[in-house]
Amino acid sequence: MLFRSSVYAAATQASRSFTVYAGLVAPNITLSASQGTYTYGLDVGTPYTVANAGGPASGYGISPAIGAGLTFDTTTGEITGSPTSTLAATTYTVTATNASGSSSATFQLSVQKASASVSLSGLTPTYTGSPLAVTATTNPVGLTVALTYNGSSTAPTNAGSYTVVATISNANYSGTTTDTLVIGKATATVTLTNLTKAYTGSALSPTVSTTPSSLTVQLTYDGSATTPTRAGSYTVQATVNDSNYNGSNSGTFSITAVTP
Repeated sequence: MLFRSSVYAAATQASRSFTVYAGLVAPNITLSASQGTYTYGLDVGTPYTVANAGGPASGYGISPAIGAGLTFDTTTGEITGSPTSTLAATTYTVTATNASGSSSATFQLSVQKASASVSLSGLTPTYTGSPLAVTATTNPVGLTVALTYNGSSTAPTNAGSYTVVATISNANYSGTTTDTLVIGKATATVTLTNLTKAYTGSALSPTVSTTPSSLTVQLTYDGSATTPTRAGSYTVQATVNDSNYNGSNSGTFSITAVTP
């Protein structure tokens, strides 16, 4: 910028002119913060403000390009917006320029996953003979969830208790929960037949059948596991002994005396 002035000599009434140069100073910027961590989907507010101790900037630039959902203001040099993807820690260079030069400062920005909730249902099914998986529901809805049962990704089949860990698998959300899956035993039917038999001198017992078939059944006679031999009446209790089924039945088992 040039300024022209005139100087007058009083004695001689002569005049002369001279030029003064007022040079434009390059910007000299600093940022109010050097780094920041933000959350997916949430407004970042004002990560930093720009202070300029030099000449006014004609514009600002940033490198590399700012992440999705964020806006860089080329007038103020500031970042605003809500990130629409996560971002590993990245160093950005903010540069202010004018006709006399430029000045740069750096800011490290990262975007972490947002928190999501997971709830589990179907935690108390009954044994069916097929794998039984729990149902996972997320908020926000529709997120992929990885499930483990006592550390295995395979849903269990047999009756019993299993520690279930549900972990969200998503690029922008994280969340986990733990609960217990309890598969209850199914109910089996126990049928007692041939409840009356004639004395033979040997141990005698009724006929036992189950539905489903071939389940192990424990019998007691008046509370004893010993199969009776002598003539008489006995309260027989039949109880299924199986890892996946329970069931019982009772009746009166009679051994009739034989007339000599």
